[in-house]
Amino acid sequence: MTSRPVGFALAAGICLAGAVVGYFRALSTGPVSIVVPIFGMFLVGGALLGIVVLGEPVTAKKALGIAFGAAAVVLIAT
Repeated sequence: MTSRPVGFALAAGICLAGAVVGYFRALSTGPVSIVVPIFGMFLVGGALLGIVVLGEPVTAKKALGIAFGAAAVVLIAT
């Protein structure tokens, strides 16, 4: 239970639980047309965390995909 992958899995589980609670709280207070796209930013956030925390290599294709994902959320939410 003390290996690095287990620690990452536990941290991910705690973060996911917090995200789900936050998601439902946001749905109860804001319009779905804005909350859902903003919640979709977890794809961009996850990719950035993979690069920063896990040291994944950044290619032009990945950077362009992250930028397009962020732009799509902005366009949908506005």
